[in-house]
Amino acid sequence: MAQHGGIPIRFPTVEIKIIDPGNIIEKIKTADFIIFLSPNGVTTALPFCTELLNQARARFKLLAVGPSTAQALADHHFTVDHLPRTEFNSEGLSALPILQAIEKKNGLIFQGEKGRSHLAEVLTQRGAHIERITTYQRICPSVLDSSLPLVDQVDILLGTSTTGIENLVTLLYPYWKSALFEKPLVVVSPRVAQFSQQIGFVKKPLIADNASDQAILHCLFSYTEKSLWNLSPNKK
Repeated sequence: MAQHGGIPIRFPTVEIKIIDPGNIIEKIKTADFIIFLSPNGVTTALPFCTELLNQARARFKLLAVGPSTAQALADHHFTVDHLPRTEFNSEGLSALPILQAIEKKNGLIFQGEKGRSHLAEVLTQRGAHIERITTYQRICPSVLDSSLPLVDQVDILLGTSTTGIENLVTLLYPYWKSALFEKPLVVVSPRVAQFSQQIGFVKKPLIADNASDQAILHCLFSYTEKSLWNLSPNKK
């Protein structure tokens, strides 16, 4: 969220709860490629599989959905072999050359509970054997009334996932009422934009080029400083 004067208000709408993946983690030993779909997937999975990943590292290719996820892996001394250049989502991953001819290959996808199945479905259609490993759950956090921002403090809202936006409505609607849905919204993909309008936001969302911090900032500045940034907020 952004306050008057451009001061950001941090208001997390997703809390991460670790899930023990159990024996399925042993699939790392036979994986040809392993994909991480978020930094949360990295930080919640590694407590269960760092040793296995190190032991099998020579046999599999390591993929990340984007720079933030790649950096989370690098922070734990794992170098990513492949990641999308611009589209940091399942569609960007599925377009990578390394994931085209994968018939009879074994792949693992680390993700959150109830995460998108699109990538697994595409790779399965290409003939790969895919296992989705769930290592965390996204839940709506509890917040104190005193920590809720006032409606007139906020000029624009930022939502990076459908779950985050859904939880935002759960947390703020009882206080802001219909004024919540009148606020302009910045999102990171057309899919999240569509969801925000389905849930009730009135104005057409501004869509960042991708989910990177730089793209989000560019989109925010395109809203507040159009003379400085020659970008269209609805480029996609």
